[in-house]
Amino acid sequence: MTNSTEQCNKYNFVRKGDVGKDSSDEDDDDDSSSSSVEMKEIEKLKGKRDKILKKIEDHKRHLKRTRRQASATATDMGVDANVVGRRFKLSCDTKGVATDGSGLLTLCSRCWAWRELPDNYYPRYMNELICDDTDGSCLSGYATCGISHRSAYVVRNDSGVLNVITLQSGSFCECRVKPGTALESLVTGTGNTALPTNLPIIENNNNNQQQSQGQPINNNVANSGNGFWY
Repeated sequence: MTNSTEQCNKYNFVRKGDVGKDSSDEDDDDDSSSSSVEMKEIEKLKGKRDKILKKIEDHKRHLKRTRRQASATATDMGVDANVVGRRFKLSCDTKGVATDGSGLLTLCSRCWAWRELPDNYYPRYMNELICDDTDGSCLSGYATCGISHRSAYVVRNDSGVLNVITLQSGSFCECRVKPGTALESLVTGTGNTALPTNLPIIENNNNNQQQSQGQPINNNVANSGNGFWY
């Protein structure tokens, strides 16, 4: 009987030297498959990153366009020593009109404005509701309109050092009656309080409703507050 070195295919026998070779080929295939999956994941992440970057750029362009439009229609209110930054008046409501569905008349003239902060502040722009600086009286001059504020947290860059500070931002305009005047009883009284019969002579006031607004407090407070307002 003649010796044969042919491979027996019936029982899937292989030569001893071929076993390691086939196993190595399978490992190479697994590595190649794993690398292919990783590359696909990397490509997906790159695609998501590019979309996010595009949205950021679109948002920046939108902000620039909005600011240009606002600058074209806004009225510069000038510099106020008590206000950080510069205000631009966008639109105003005159007192004595109903601005909503309630039918009630407003007591003060008020304006929507945006404030541009200095270059070392972030964010640079704040939205505000303030009293009209050209009309600061209410109730025929027996009371004064004043701005009420809320705290706004912003970041200020002080020569490379970032500090979180608090600014006072105008949130609404209200009519304020002086204590001790004839109208005080209408403020603190009940619905049955009689109207004053003799009102005092209207004193000339400076309509300085802008006092103390926007003045920073806690200028060197770092990492304080509940977040940033913009």
